[in-house]
Amino acid sequence: RGVSSVFLVTNSPTEPDDERVAGAAAAAGVRHLVKLSMMAVEEPGADDFITRRQRQNEEAIRESGVPWTFVRPRTFMSNTLSWAPGIRSAGVVRALYGDAPVACVDPRDVAAVAVAVLTGAGHEGRAYAVSGPEAITARE
Repeated sequence: RGVSSVFLVTNSPTEPDDERVAGAAAAAGVRHLVKLSMMAVEEPGADDFITRRQRQNEEAIRESGVPWTFVRPRTFMSNTLSWAPGIRSAGVVRALYGDAPVACVDPRDVAAVAVAVLTGAGHEGRAYAVSGPEAITARE
């Protein structure tokens, strides 16, 4: 009780935490639930496990009755740090998206959007796609 806003980051794609949190938020009278989701939920061809799960999470939040906002980032630029061992050992980058251009985003930019949504008015019922300024390939 006494919580007006919740920022929800899914801990595990295999556990239904979002549905439980949304239910608890509704029961507690939370006025705004902001969910860190992913941009791929709006892409019809994206059918991997995590994207399907995030779609289900968003639907559970919508059905909870709590006013919601979805922050949907593209790939985090900081994830490219996982390339370091492959670059060091073999001089190779192994990226999940091959030569497809991706507009990676700095997590700090995503945080700034989340803060604006949590502290500003008029964001309920909206979804914000958050990406970097330019789509580039892993090779670039």
